[in-house]
Amino acid sequence: MREIVRTTLNKELLSLFIPQIQPRPLQKGKPNIIMFVGLCGSGTSSSIPKYARFYYEKKWKIGIVTGSSETDSNSDFIKETRKQISTLVEKKIEIIILDVCGRHNIESDLFEEMERVSAAINPDQIVYVMDGTANENIAFEKAQAFANRVDVGAVILTSLDHSISVGGAISGVAAANVPMLFLSSGSDDREW
Repeated sequence: MREIVRTTLNKELLSLFIPQIQPRPLQKGKPNIIMFVGLCGSGTSSSIPKYARFYYEKKWKIGIVTGSSETDSNSDFIKETRKQISTLVEKKIEIIILDVCGRHNIESDLFEEMERVSAAINPDQIVYVMDGTANENIAFEKAQAFANRVDVGAVILTSLDHSISVGGAISGVAAANVPMLFLSSGSDDREW
């Protein structure tokens, strides 16, 4: 009984703060390009395999494109990314996950890079991965900054296994004004 009350209370509290909108639906049988963004250390690298496994277990064909414009020139990075995406589209991959590497701090370079990649690739959805351990002001500021620069369509909230309070993170999701796709509670690729 205690678990039912706790679960119901959590669900109701979340509904007060999180937008009641749905993420853009994925289209089965067609390529769906999903661009993951987030700061380094926010859980993007562990969220991508979880996201991939979730859809793979639902019988979607999955492909992942990674890279960093920190090591390549921006034009080479975008050219190589387009080439990899084209190859996956030819192979009839339905969900193409694009990992845009982040940096530790919110920097203008990071946002400019995300804007360039987003404009060049035109993803079907941008998923912002947010660290659930951030305090309210930081979570709100980060989420708002990402949402103001790229068309964030959904949020994945991570590191809930390291935090006793998710109030700050919930305010961040509210700042982004987009639906929450998943809550992540660990690094295991089955822990949502």
